[in-house]
Amino acid sequence: YFANFLFSRLRHYNIQAIPVIGLDRSEHADYLDAVRTTISTDKRGVCIRLLHEDIEIPSDTYRNVDVLIRMLGLSKTNVHLLMDFRSIYEKDCRQLLEMATDFLSNLPRFKEWMTITLSASGFPENLGGVLPRSIEALPRTELDLRGHLIARKRAIPRFPTFSDYGICHPDL
Repeated sequence: YFANFLFSRLRHYNIQAIPVIGLDRSEHADYLDAVRTTISTDKRGVCIRLLHEDIEIPSDTYRNVDVLIRMLGLSKTNVHLLMDFRSIYEKDCRQLLEMATDFLSNLPRFKEWMTITLSASGFPENLGGVLPRSIEALPRTELDLRGHLIARKRAIPRFPTFSDYGICHPDL
């Protein structure tokens, strides 16, 4: 499987990578086996990547994540939890804020996770709407989301680390 090859090469170059798996990939036996092999070999845990679709019903997500962790033979202390909202638009910010707040404020055993991170991008897929040699401010919806989440910090027992995609759209 490609993941086995990839992690073998990364080890060869002394690059300490962590495998990433999402709920959608847990159904692929070959990929799951490759992630298990990497976890067993490298002993650095795993990153479970949740898309916003994955956390629409938090109770289902908590259950599905627990099943995946058991399938990998790990505990939460060996898991980096990544909430990846990918590309977000101003019109979706309020809904994503509610989803993130609900998910994080009710996250069971929140102290046990190795890390919890929220990632998003407001960068456009292309800059076709920006005139050449112009200076324009682009909306930073990921920062807006973070700012609104910070305002709700008291409702969230463990506040996530924030990451973004830099000056790149998630699909590029």
